[in-house]
Amino acid sequence: MSINDKILAQVEKVKQDKSDFSELDQLEIAKNVFGFYGLKQNGQDKIIKAVLEKENILGILPTGGGKSACYQIPALMRDGITIVVSPLISLMKDQVDSLVEKKIYSAFFINYQVENNVREEIMKLIENNKVKLLYIAPESLQSERIQNIIKKSKVNLITIDESHCISTWGHNFRPDYLKLSRIIENLGSPPVLALTATATKVVQKDIIFQLDNNFKVIKSSFDRPLLYLVVHNVPDDVNKEVFLLKLVRELNGPTIIYTMTQDLSENISRFLNQHGIKSTYYHGGLEPEEKEKIQDIFMQGKCDIIVATLAFGMGIDKEDIRNVIHYNLPQSVENYYQEVGRAGRDGEKSNCILLYTEGDISRMKSIISSNWPNKQRIEDLIEYLKNKPNKQIFANPKSLEYQTDIKETPVKLILHRLEAAGVIKTYSKVLHNLKVIFNKSPERIVDLVENKYKEDVKTILLSEYFKHIKFRVNLEVLIEETKLNYFRILEIFRYLSDKGHIRVMDEKNKDLIMISSKLDSFKIDPLVDLFQKILESNHKKVDELVACLNSKECIRKGVLSYFDEKNLKNNCEMCSNCINYEFINKIPMEVNKNYAKDEEIGELENCDIYGEKDELHETILKCIALDKIIPNKNFIDILKGSLYHSSSKWKFKLNSYGLLSDIERSEIEEELNKLISDELVHVTIEGRLRITKRGIDYLDGR
Repeated sequence: MSINDKILAQVEKVKQDKSDFSELDQLEIAKNVFGFYGLKQNGQDKIIKAVLEKENILGILPTGGGKSACYQIPALMRDGITIVVSPLISLMKDQVDSLVEKKIYSAFFINYQVENNVREEIMKLIENNKVKLLYIAPESLQSERIQNIIKKSKVNLITIDESHCISTWGHNFRPDYLKLSRIIENLGSPPVLALTATATKVVQKDIIFQLDNNFKVIKSSFDRPLLYLVVHNVPDDVNKEVFLLKLVRELNGPTIIYTMTQDLSENISRFLNQHGIKSTYYHGGLEPEEKEKIQDIFMQGKCDIIVATLAFGMGIDKEDIRNVIHYNLPQSVENYYQEVGRAGRDGEKSNCILLYTEGDISRMKSIISSNWPNKQRIEDLIEYLKNKPNKQIFANPKSLEYQTDIKETPVKLILHRLEAAGVIKTYSKVLHNLKVIFNKSPERIVDLVENKYKEDVKTILLSEYFKHIKFRVNLEVLIEETKLNYFRILEIFRYLSDKGHIRVMDEKNKDLIMISSKLDSFKIDPLVDLFQKILESNHKKVDELVACLNSKECIRKGVLSYFDEKNLKNNCEMCSNCINYEFINKIPMEVNKNYAKDEEIGELENCDIYGEKDELHETILKCIALDKIIPNKNFIDILKGSLYHSSSKWKFKLNSYGLLSDIERSEIEEELNKLISDELVHVTIEGRLRITKRGIDYLDGR
């Protein structure tokens, strides 16, 4: 049964459901509904009490500390609806599925997976006060229509899950969270519960500032004493994937292996499978259906090893994860501790092993640097908006990312700042495309409409557009054709539909940006300064993590001190600095004697590419040496100058781009394969081409 069919079946159950929990107290609901022995004394009990007293709360509980019960239990006890803002599609579905299993049918989620007709059924239930819990993404909650329907119901609580996402100084910053303060006000300023598992004092302060309210902070200890924290140094010249293979063979139970990139997660999984270790992979580049399928395979125990980027994790509630392995350095102490926190939720001991490699530091900082635009790119985005002739643009942050080569998160932040300055106005998920059936000829419709619409109806229906298009109407194109305002065109189509002149059979939505002439005078320097500070802060987070991991003192103490915990023991007896973890030290490391260090490759930086005497294989080898990070799957397209236009823009700026446009693809491929087979070039597990010691010696000899 599809997701939407399940929701429709649940809608019917809600209509018949007579469940009433209002006479039960929190302990009775915890025991009788959720099957808990009682409330956790880690702050969970205090948060629930404060929520029931309608206080604004910032609740900080460790991963696995029972955050969801902090709002689910009060939601069942009180009249009205609890809104749960979550950035995680998987969490929404898992939470609702779990509640439905407990025969709590009045919990629903709204995200892009929910079809329009199904969404309308949920909206009707909300209007009739039949929904107790609504999980919704911050992007969806920006819809004025959804807000207006929610306002008709009694909102008793707004829960902001993963609330660290609202802070520019936290990890996993999401600009859509910045709009929550205004949305909360529009919904009547109900009590707010902000929840997170990881927040320093700086981030706590910023969460409260961004939500523009007085908050009581309830914080539990972050310590998870049954997690064995291991940091194991793996030199750059060791075949790390082989070491991982040997390590995994020594471990038992469900295991998450975290990697730095999407390609690496796929390649590591493929490598393990080739060597008899069944695994699957998960990353943000997969289609939603594929993500759900893979997640279910792991959660149901059909495959015990999942290799994933940080896209996998938040909201994953699998109790028996025995091992979390970081193949690469995480981005921060927050990321590290949140990710290891997915292990051992059943109260049993679990291994959290980080394979520390010096080279990961520069690679991670390089990834972070690529995420934040410089002044020129910010100017390019603003110029792109300025040059739109009708000052109306249908675009979402993802499409703007392709147009401007700025990642989606900073695009959202730029748009947020532009809107706050009053130079643009964004509208979420407005009507963009519709299928129309004409009940009369366009000429006859023009004759019949009221005078106040006649001229604009004539402009629209008798335009060149409708001489060619009969059914599917693209409002973006129609704006260009008629020069009319979007909202005027929308008003006219609604009018024509209401009068029975047309039938609207299907609607599709997009985001709309209305651009003001004030954009010309917008000052970008504060924005440039902000991005620079964010970049420096994120680089500092890497350094702070490295300091924790490289310390000879207790790893747990270093991590918990980062979160401002006091009175910590000097010896936790559960980390690799406090007690010897013998089995991992016994795993042999396979040194790659042909591995070339970065400084050795750097000595080739002044060599000329494609000199008159260069043979083809020599040119290819020099390109790999000088550009250093060329992905194998794109290399021939880079040399040929034939990359697809939506590829990452940095690839177009490589020294080697288009250098061999006049050489046949098959000839380049043959020479490259020979360089690899002769071990002058190595294809790394990350899928990159890297010159070897033997390759450097060859060029030196030439």
